[in-house]
Amino acid sequence: MGGRKEQETYPFKGYVSNATSAGLSWSMENYTNDFGAAQLAAALGRTDEAVYYRNRVLHYPTLYNEEAGGFFISKNQQGSFRDISNYNPADRWGD
Repeated sequence: MGGRKEQETYPFKGYVSNATSAGLSWSMENYTNDFGAAQLAAALGRTDEAVYYRNRVLHYPTLYNEEAGGFFISKNQQGSFRDISNYNPADRWGD
C-alpha cells in the first residue's frame, strides 16, 4: 500500500525516522506535499487547513545538520541524528 510513511508520528516529530527505509527522502517528500496542501487550502479559502499544513512544512530545519557540512541528515526514532563520523556527501547512503 502506498501513501505517506510514519503518519502516526510524523505530524508530531516533524520527520520520518531512519527506521523507515529512505526516511530522509520521505520527510522531504512530506514537506513538499504539505506545502502543496497548504497552497491548495489557501486557494480554497480554508484558512485553518492552510495554516496547519504550512506549520508542518516548517519542520524541515529539524533535519539540517551543521556538523555534516550543512546537509540534511536523517534522525532515529528518538530524535538523534545518524552517525556522521564517516559522512561523505558524495556517497549515497540510501537515506
